[in-house]
Amino acid sequence: MILGKISNLKDHSFMTAEMLEFLKKGDFKPGTEHEFLTGGKVLVQGYTTKPAADKRLEAHRKFRDVQCVLVGEEIMWYSDIIGLELDEEKNLASLGRSDYSPERDIVFFKDPEPAAMIPVKVYAGYFAYFEETDAHKPCCDLYTYGPSDVLKLVFKIPVEN
Repeated sequence: MILGKISNLKDHSFMTAEMLEFLKKGDFKPGTEHEFLTGGKVLVQGYTTKPAADKRLEAHRKFRDVQCVLVGEEIMWYSDIIGLELDEEKNLASLGRSDYSPERDIVFFKDPEPAAMIPVKVYAGYFAYFEETDAHKPCCDLYTYGPSDVLKLVFKIPVEN
């Protein structure tokens, strides 16, 4: 997991020139998705954060996430996937199966002990990068500050890149 300023993404090898160019455009419509010729895609998301208890701890196998908060703020809880217990009930309800869904590239875990999760505060202008071994629970309220309206870009970078 890496936390940094969006303005420094150009210094990271996981970002392609095409992705950086998209980021510069600045015309982002929530609910849209853009695929890159060099592989990967970006999801433009707009939402209001929720309490962490209402969100799910997730991980991916095919894509790494670069979650860029453009407006608002949130907590993205982080934990290494080693030792986490699958949340079979949430997986069945959301994915129609009890384990990883290759079609949607997602799996949900039960929350571990609080000491095993790290709260990552991500403010406007910052990004969080998650490897395929990083479980994360994004879109959470920032503690006592309550809900925040967020505009975010989620770059999905193929693991083989």
